[in-house]
Amino acid sequence: MTTLAKETKDYCKLFGLLTKAGEDWRPDDVAPYVAHLVEQFGTQRLIWGSDWPVLTIASDYGTWMDLAMSFNPYVLESVSIFGTNAVEAYRLLSN
Repeated sequence: MTTLAKETKDYCKLFGLLTKAGEDWRPDDVAPYVAHLVEQFGTQRLIWGSDWPVLTIASDYGTWMDLAMSFNPYVLESVSIFGTNAVEAYRLLSN
């Protein structure tokens, strides 16, 4: 991830962490991975993903959303990760 972040302008989709964390995951199990991604890609190149319906193996949509938001308490950065970065990356608005 570090090489990808440094050598490209690519975005990173933040999803799948709870599914891979196992049945008894706790927020502390996921936090280092989120911190690493934020450190490498910054908040302007991360895109939150729900991982639904696969997520239901390990958790639910609301829990994952709340957990992801708890890692980033800054409103403006949250707006980017949870919306505007996807609009930019996927070119959802035309000029």
